Amino acid sequence: MKKTYSLLLVILIFLGLFCLSNNYHASAHAGSYGFAKITAEGDTVYITLLIDSLSISEFPDVDTNHDEIVDQNELKSTYDKVIRSYIEKGLVVKNNGRVLPMSHVGQSVPQQSMIQIDLLFKDVSKIGTVSISYDLFFERSENKHTNVATFETLDGKSFEYIFSNDKKVWTGTFGKAAGFFDTAGQFIQLGLEHILTGYDHMLFLIALLLVKIKFRSMAAVVTSFTLAHSITLILAALDIVSLESRFVEATIALTIVYVALENLWSRAHGHRWALTFAFGLIHGFGFAGVLQEIGLPKNHELTALLSFNLGVELGQLLIVVCIYPLLKKVGNSRWWPRAVQIGSILVGLAGAYWFVTRVFT
Repeated sequence: MKKTYSLLLVILIFLGLFCLSNNYHASAHAGSYGFAKITAEGDTVYITLLIDSLSISEFPDVDTNHDEIVDQNELKSTYDKVIRSYIEKGLVVKNNGRVLPMSHVGQSVPQQSMIQIDLLFKDVSKIGTVSISYDLFFERSENKHTNVATFETLDGKSFEYIFSNDKKVWTGTFGKAAGFFDTAGQFIQLGLEHILTGYDHMLFLIALLLVKIKFRSMAAVVTSFTLAHSITLILAALDIVSLESRFVEATIALTIVYVALENLWSRAHGHRWALTFAFGLIHGFGFAGVLQEIGLPKNHELTALLSFNLGVELGQLLIVVCIYPLLKKVGNSRWWPRAVQIGSILVGLAGAYWFVTRVFT
């Protein structure tokens, strides 16, 4: 039975890495994502969509030079033929129950990795209770697409709502900003999704936990990682300390390689809490990247920051809770040392691949 568990764990790790390798065109953090700015004035709702260029390039005949980046000419020549109908079908705005007609104001490439689409929805009467149905890019990303929408209220404040496959519809007014609990819930979910879809962070934790250590040592490892990445996440998100993202992502990949190699050459792991603290400082900058991209809500900065961090911690805890019982069960198996070797080699290869792609692309 223990042999079966050992082989099962190795197979699961291998399958996970195989799936990642099939998604070679994206980094460990990359996926289909977007942002939106939504405002209302008088009888009109304005929506500016920002969608990652890779998601747009996957439409047929858009990326004519096949470089996975959509430039202004490609966007202009294919928007009306390919993209317009898709946006009109997947984005619906209602005012007091009435569906509003969509007008395409403009399309641009504000930066290499993003496509901007400006839309307006005009009614015959003043904007009241608005319902926005967002059903874009989910089916094209295995339902992992998210869009972080910033709503500008009539009193000059702002709040965020995260459109996802589970939350495709927002309904409300533009008269007031979201409250504490709405903001906290949204950013807890964002943090949870970020750690569970950040495959490099997950593999780092898995590599740390592969070796046989006592529960107290494991708790020390997880706690030190939490403290370390919380420090740099807060400092980076508040723009107190900043590092170039390419350097951060490449260094995160190296931390994975180092831990995997240590699993192979070392038998003493009592120092892992200190090692994890040092590496956790780097991972914190990686966690902060998403917050730096979308920005913190002006009226709930601290709430959003702490809630995001809480979401990350919940995701980490979920990983440990799922893995630790299995590791404890197979830890005394005579097959387990070989399983650790194979698993560490696969994890190390994944880290090396990410390092090379992040440095040279």
